[in-house]
Amino acid sequence: MFSFFANLSKEFNMNGGYSFIWLTLLFILGGIIKKCEIGKNLKKYQIILIIFGLYLITFLYKMHGIEFSIMNLSINKDILISYISPTILIASIMYVILFSKLKFNNTGNKIIKFIAPSVFSIYILNNHNLIWDYIMKDLFIDKANEFPLTILLNIFGFTIIFACISVLLDKLRLLIFKSFKIDKLINKIENLLNKEEQKN
Repeated sequence: MFSFFANLSKEFNMNGGYSFIWLTLLFILGGIIKKCEIGKNLKKYQIILIIFGLYLITFLYKMHGIEFSIMNLSINKDILISYISPTILIASIMYVILFSKLKFNNTGNKIIKFIAPSVFSIYILNNHNLIWDYIMKDLFIDKANEFPLTILLNIFGFTIIFACISVLLDKLRLLIFKSFKIDKLINKIENLLNKEEQKN
C-alpha cells in the first residue's frame, strides 16, 4: 500500500526510499515474510522468473511508458525505478525468499555469520551524505559510453569493494567499542535512563 501510493503522492514523505519511515516499514515487512513463511512454496526458477519479469516491466516502462497527471497525482517514466516502486519492492522480496532457500557449506556459513551483523553498516555508509557527495555521485558517468558489459563489471566490482570496506570498518568500530568498553558504558547509561523514566 505504501509502495503504491507513495509513488503517486508525496503525502507519505518516503523520500524515494531514503527515509526512516520506509526503513521501518521494510523491517516490519521482513518480520511478516518470516512469520507468515511467504514464498515458502515457490521454486527457485519461479522466483528468478518473477524477478526477471519485474525488471523487464520496470525497464519497458522507463523506455516506453506514458506520462500523465490526474488531479494531484502525477505519473512519469521514472516511477518504477525508485526504491519504493512496487516492482522494485516485490523483486527485493523475491531476492530475500530466494537467498533463504540457498544452502551453504560450513565455510559459506562462517562467511555469512561474519558479514551478517555488519550488513546494516553498508546501508548506513551508502546513504551518508558525505559518501554520496564525494564518492557515489557521478562515479560512473565517464563509463556511460562504454560497452554495457564493461559498465556492469565496473558497477559490480565497486559494489563488492564498497561492501567489503564497509564490513571491515564496522568490525573495526566493534573492536574499538570492545577495547574501550564503550558498549558497556552505553548499556549503563541506557539502564540509568530507563530507571529514571520508570520513577517519573
